[in-house]
Amino acid sequence: MVFEVTYTKGSAIIQEGNVPTAFIYLLKGVARDSGGQLRQQGEFLALEELIMSTPVKRSVMAIEDVESLTFEPEDIPVLREKNPEVLKDLVREMVKFWVEKLGIVCKKQEVFLKKAYDFFKSKGIVEGLVKITQQMVEEVPDERLVQDSLKTLEDIFSMRFDVEPELPEDEDSAYLTISMKILDEANPVEIYQMVMGYQKKFPESSHTPDLLKTLLRNMISIGDTARAEGVLCCMLTEYPDNKATFEGLMDYARFLHNMGAHGWRENLVRVILSCRDEKLVEEASMLLKEFDEQ
Repeated sequence: MVFEVTYTKGSAIIQEGNVPTAFIYLLKGVARDSGGQLRQQGEFLALEELIMSTPVKRSVMAIEDVESLTFEPEDIPVLREKNPEVLKDLVREMVKFWVEKLGIVCKKQEVFLKKAYDFFKSKGIVEGLVKITQQMVEEVPDERLVQDSLKTLEDIFSMRFDVEPELPEDEDSAYLTISMKILDEANPVEIYQMVMGYQKKFPESSHTPDLLKTLLRNMISIGDTARAEGVLCCMLTEYPDNKATFEGLMDYARFLHNMGAHGWRENLVRVILSCRDEKLVEEASMLLKEFDEQ
């Protein structure tokens, strides 16, 4: 449900440490976050934390009466009808986020846009899709194509919420079903739901660690840090001594290093100290040395 909320001067709009579940869009008034930055009309609050499902880094207080629009991802179709400008602002902010996060660069040519959009839609790659969608909103004169792009973006948002996957009752049949999805390069979110459902349903399966490793790589490939960390946490908790878990630690270490984020060293050190596979230990040691010298 999309609704307007008014915050009086001095009241808290967002509290540090909370994990947001809804978009907050400023319609009127001025707020300030705990870092001293002013937040004004036309801005989304805690957008990164909402996308990544992580705790809010900075509280936001109203320094005058503030009017906001609050809605959840499943409410986006309503925006198309009642608040189309807010939807376009959301797409723009999503683009900024993914461009900064992953350094996405696309050529601005209409033919390329159409081909790229079709590709990202078929793969379910969120960050590429929002980039193409935004360029279409601004550059492509075909209104039908733009609306189709926005509709697909809505579908992607709606898939953020976990849906209990339908898997065969037989372990081998379930494994085959997921394997076919992976080979067909299905939507990464769908694969996430199926693999995590498989792990829950068949925790003792010999296939589970390798499926989780593949899933981790898929989440890394689309830049979904929150889900990637969740998968890695599951691997470390349920399969701490499995080779696939140590390979996952190395994959995530590379990802963190490439992103310029902290934590990669701890992952490599864990492999070096705990893994019994000599080749992996050697690879992790060489990688640690390489990263330290950069």
